[in-house]
Amino acid sequence: MTLGVAHAEGPRAVLDALLEVRPPFSPAAVVADFVGLLRQYSIDRVVGDRYGGEWPRERFRDLGIQYDLSDLVKSDIYLACLSRLNSRQVELLDNHQLLLQLRQLERRRGRSGKDIVDHPPKGHDDVINAAAGALVLCVADEGGAYSVSPLIM
Repeated sequence: MTLGVAHAEGPRAVLDALLEVRPPFSPAAVVADFVGLLRQYSIDRVVGDRYGGEWPRERFRDLGIQYDLSDLVKSDIYLACLSRLNSRQVELLDNHQLLLQLRQLERRRGRSGKDIVDHPPKGHDDVINAAAGALVLCVADEGGAYSVSPLIM
């Protein structure tokens, strides 16, 4: 499970925190840890994917955090983040997994002609997904701290 927290500084997006918990773990305990970090940043809402069904939404809600489903698919998040990275509008953390997963992303043309960005076969992208999602959404939200929590990739 991963959690990224970012905030906007004008047109720039700054990644403030990034947590990754690898299996084996208790999902309920991880959500509780995530909520602890979110409270440190005075965040009461996360945006995440549909992985895990209703369970993550219920667990976050039980702990006082609103969990909204992302309108963006990860390819759209990556493409938006890439544009911001190339224009130096993003400040990343010095995190080995983040930088490794960012470098390993592959861009290809999908069947419909739309670009698809994803990790290579047998690769992972949960850390870059959480970071990129938080960075893209905090600027789209026009300021304030924002977090994204793609769960169990």
